[in-house]
Amino acid sequence: MAQTVSDECISIEYRLSDLSTPFHKAGLAGLLLLMESLQKRGKLAKEGLLTSDNESATIHFSDHLLTTLMNDLYSSRIVEARVKSKWPGATLKREEVVEEIADGKPTKTKYFFYDVVQPVGEFFVSHYPDGDGLWLKLWRDMLWNIPRSRPTTRIPYNSCAENGSCREGESAWNTLVKMKKSNSKGISATEEISSALLLGAQAVNAENVPFVGLVEQNLLLHFWPIAVLIFVPMSIDSDGSSEFAGYSLAIPEVSRLNEFVADYRRLLEGLDSGLNDKQKQIGYRPRRAVIDLPAESALAFMSQLAQLVSESVTQESIRYSIRSVEYMHLVKLGNNVKTMSSGRIAFDADLIHDYRSIVRPTGKEPIYFNPLFRRGLIAALLDETSGSDHWYRAFSSDLQLFDTKVLIGRASRNDADDAKQRSSFASDAARKLNDVLTIHLAKLERFKQMPEPPKIPNPPAVILNRVVRSYLISRTKGKTGVKLEKYEDEKGNVDWEKVPDDVKKKFNEEKQKIAESLFLEFRSRRDQAFVDHFGATFFSVTQRLNEEDRLELADLLIARERRDDLKTLALLALSANS
Repeated sequence: MAQTVSDECISIEYRLSDLSTPFHKAGLAGLLLLMESLQKRGKLAKEGLLTSDNESATIHFSDHLLTTLMNDLYSSRIVEARVKSKWPGATLKREEVVEEIADGKPTKTKYFFYDVVQPVGEFFVSHYPDGDGLWLKLWRDMLWNIPRSRPTTRIPYNSCAENGSCREGESAWNTLVKMKKSNSKGISATEEISSALLLGAQAVNAENVPFVGLVEQNLLLHFWPIAVLIFVPMSIDSDGSSEFAGYSLAIPEVSRLNEFVADYRRLLEGLDSGLNDKQKQIGYRPRRAVIDLPAESALAFMSQLAQLVSESVTQESIRYSIRSVEYMHLVKLGNNVKTMSSGRIAFDADLIHDYRSIVRPTGKEPIYFNPLFRRGLIAALLDETSGSDHWYRAFSSDLQLFDTKVLIGRASRNDADDAKQRSSFASDAARKLNDVLTIHLAKLERFKQMPEPPKIPNPPAVILNRVVRSYLISRTKGKTGVKLEKYEDEKGNVDWEKVPDDVKKKFNEEKQKIAESLFLEFRSRRDQAFVDHFGATFFSVTQRLNEEDRLELADLLIARERRDDLKTLALLALSANS
């Protein structure tokens, strides 16, 4: 990291290879983005940036430049907040009683009004698709709940709201001047890193070791909030209820600086592309920001960046603009901010392709509608130990913990409320099992071209699905007396389009009851007790399986190491066929 000094400026060359964390690299990209934005807004002459390429940037810092940057970054205003309960220790501005309609009846509600400081985020106003809307609200909420959750960390914003400026620029300049003096003596200048600038940083750790960084690198940490994407994980309770659970930050490890800066601007502007007005939000959050598990924030960032240039994710310009994405799931609990999970996902074209096969790319309807089921598929995608053939293992704990009303029951295609009912866990389980079968049949077709095609069994998921479906149909026929044979085609498959609606309804309702009862029976059994009950139940009816499938099923029943898979697949099949 080279530095040169004149009487009025300090020039610093930042090289990506010298920056130690994705926060620093995102900070450098954020600095360039903010300088460019200020120039376009006429608040900054074309000064400061000397050179910039994909590997480095040289910044010509001056007192004026740093003051302009910090005043814009921390620009804030006083706005009025309306709440239903008093804030302890806050100055009440006024209170009002407002007539509202609740549950169809008029009611009076008392509101309390306070003046609060709100970050302006001028950079985002000109880049987010909805301007000063839901995306900017999400950014502001994240700032106030995570890096700036404590009142002492909001001093720069409070100062800008009150005086139109803050002291951060002056302070940064004075620190660079001290750095200059230290460097002239051959000493690298360091300073403590605040947790407001680097998440998780501590002035001194448990071993009494100070947390410090190079002065010129610490400066970049002011700007990372500009170059990260913010997501909101959805937490799902065992009864199926859901709520937003903190924030998941996707921090890019920038590897090609200029390309990333250019693409990131366009990424922000296209966050809502392909969505109509009704689709753009879930509750008070942007729809594209709501994810099923924290690690998905990294996948979503990479997918959106790749989508920006082309439907193909194999282009070199996209592959190398970022090397990876780190994610941090943070939640404010009381007065503390807790890191719930974190990780790093390397940029990989195949991984992004598989992710899109679950959530579908921009402007298209998702393949899987149920958030709990999507969560399982994404978790399986990120679990390198299980591999694609064992995707179902990610559902093992959910099938044990969630209420049966969440896991059992699906609607027919002719259901009047199909748009809502198709989002059931059971419907998605049926889609996935059908996809597994389709992929396997395509594989068998390729084998047919061989002189002596091998005889291989169906995947365990397909075998278990057939066994469970055969049993449920046989049992339901016996319970209801419905004769489905007259609706079968030449292959013995029921053409449900020909079945009268009243008959179909009666049959499906009884089948769901049987499936739910069996689900509870099998979920409560383990090891040999499960195997015994499996055999006594599903082999009580005729099961038509070829030799290869029978041997594979026998191995599932006998091999102790495969019993967990057997149980998970049996429960998934009961859900899919309920």
